[in-house]
Amino acid sequence: MVPLPRKSEDEFASPGARSRASTSASSPDLAEALGADVGTAFRLDPARMTYSQRAEHQKDQGPHSEDEHCTRSPTSFQKRTENYFHRPSSVSRLSANPAITQFTDWASSTPNGWDQLHQMFVREDTNPAGGTYMDNGNQGMRGIVKKRWVILLRNKGYPNDEGAAEVFDEILKESRIEQKGKLGDVVNAPAEPTITLAFLKRFERRAVSVNATLTSRDEQSPASRFVKLLVRERGSSLRAWHLDLDGRGTGRVALVDFTNACRQLGVASQGKLVWSNLRRGKVTPLEFHELDPKEASNLEDFAETLWCTVGFDLAKAWLFLDTNNQNYLSFDEFKAGVKRLGFDGDVRLIFKGLDSAGLGRMTRADFEYVGKVSRMGHKRLGGINTKGAITDLITWVQRELGGAHELIVKIGLGSGVKRIVVGDLAARLTALGFEGDALQAAARAARLEGGTHVTADTLYSLLSGGKPR
Repeated sequence: MVPLPRKSEDEFASPGARSRASTSASSPDLAEALGADVGTAFRLDPARMTYSQRAEHQKDQGPHSEDEHCTRSPTSFQKRTENYFHRPSSVSRLSANPAITQFTDWASSTPNGWDQLHQMFVREDTNPAGGTYMDNGNQGMRGIVKKRWVILLRNKGYPNDEGAAEVFDEILKESRIEQKGKLGDVVNAPAEPTITLAFLKRFERRAVSVNATLTSRDEQSPASRFVKLLVRERGSSLRAWHLDLDGRGTGRVALVDFTNACRQLGVASQGKLVWSNLRRGKVTPLEFHELDPKEASNLEDFAETLWCTVGFDLAKAWLFLDTNNQNYLSFDEFKAGVKRLGFDGDVRLIFKGLDSAGLGRMTRADFEYVGKVSRMGHKRLGGINTKGAITDLITWVQRELGGAHELIVKIGLGSGVKRIVVGDLAARLTALGFEGDALQAAARAARLEGGTHVTADTLYSLLSGGKPR
């Protein structure tokens, strides 16, 4: 039998591989432009190697070979990308352009705004049965030209055509970065500049990364844009806090509740970004004054007025305001009542924030939410949910005596006497006209000192809402 001639390695290769190898051998300039020998790259493809071959190849290439680098976790690539976006030149490109900041503000504050933009690039196709479906293959459509981009944004409610054109040019820069160094760009370049879904997503990542560098007080920060969304949806950030964020009705919002609320508002992708912008690594529940300091300041002024006039006794305050006993207050009635209490802040903003139904009628439950959401309620009374003798004593002392110092003087702790036993404190509270459970209040106060005596410092700190010294 005549032995068959052995074929060389190149003869076993596919025609396409032989063509690429010959191209590499005949075109050294092309191989140099690619940064590697094309033929070698195909013969040493790590995806087609055995484990031992791959280990031997990485040993030959050294500890920092390209193949080893490419097989690393994508986390390092994502971190390098974020660092690239955080460069001063990258930040200034977006933050210094009013058209770009307006667009990112609109996209982030509009419910499902970025998702709506993504859908602009997804084309409809038909299946063999004649049905229509959304084709997400190959990153959607080939691209969108500037004229169509402006029209599509206008149809979605974006108000600035000129700004949309500037945004298109900025997104187009992402395409140039993405395609830099690739062969065939000139040959395959469209006649008119276009942007694709991949370029829009890269621009979105850049915008999100830049926004993460801003403080919560910056006008273009994620937190500020989120507050604008709440005000636009509910008319007041306090009303949105009550209805959309504080689902448990405690006055404070945990991270899981915050992210769920963002999902309901249509800004799920912004939830953790807004939280981190507000908390900077903290995981304790969010308070209203952290979200909107300006409106919270007006609310705290109102709570301070209630503390100084009625000892933050919301039941007595409501009876004072609801002079007609109709269990609700109109704006005019609420305005007249709080003016009599001495509040000179923004009454309409308070009313709008507490009117949960939005019908121009504030109920008693709406009014009592002040005790849950204000810092005054938590500081002085431990929150409105804290019921009992101590709460009654605190409100009574502030309302009837004017403060803790006056009580201490009246019960005889200010003239050389530093402490008083529980029974004597209860008796003196009753003699002064305290209508609550004086013995229980005295016993609760004595627990801070061991259970039998109450000192002047402890009583003052307890009645003032602070920690005992």
